[in-house]
Amino acid sequence: MLNTVHLTDYHPDTMGWYDDVLTGLQKPYKTLPPKLFYDERGSQLFDAITELPEYYPMRTEQAIMDARVGEIAALFGEDVLLVEYGSGSSQKTRTLLSHLQLAGYVPIDISRDYLWETAVSLSIAYPDLQIMPVAAPSFGQQKVLRGGCWVTRSRVIRNTWRNFYTPDRNNIYAGFRTVAR
Repeated sequence: MLNTVHLTDYHPDTMGWYDDVLTGLQKPYKTLPPKLFYDERGSQLFDAITELPEYYPMRTEQAIMDARVGEIAALFGEDVLLVEYGSGSSQKTRTLLSHLQLAGYVPIDISRDYLWETAVSLSIAYPDLQIMPVAAPSFGQQKVLRGGCWVTRSRVIRNTWRNFYTPDRNNIYAGFRTVAR
């Protein structure tokens, strides 16, 4: 049975991006914000870069995941919600999904179209898993989940269990961004 995938889109109005481009191009050393590189084509290019011999992090992470997936999965328990920030193609996560009993999976990425393709692909590969993709920018005034982690019990999904701070807080546990309604 195939799950219906509903993408939640928290992208701001793109008019603000024009201001970012103008600001960057008016600097003595011209710049463009990296967020502009992560459309569908930019995500495909990044995936191609990760396949290059010079780019070892992806292969190293995948090798660790392949070698230790059983141990990693044992730490999760059951009825957890897996949240992945900057999910991209969810390649490494697919290895983990095959070993978990999850309440759901929330891939979060800036590239709306690429995220949609990934979520649909995942829903076909894992028809019993609830997949809840969130298209969200990795910048701006998004809220930050203090002590956030990739996995949380399903009861903690409710806002009443969360402790949010804005990104400017200097808190060692405030490294994961999440979107609050």
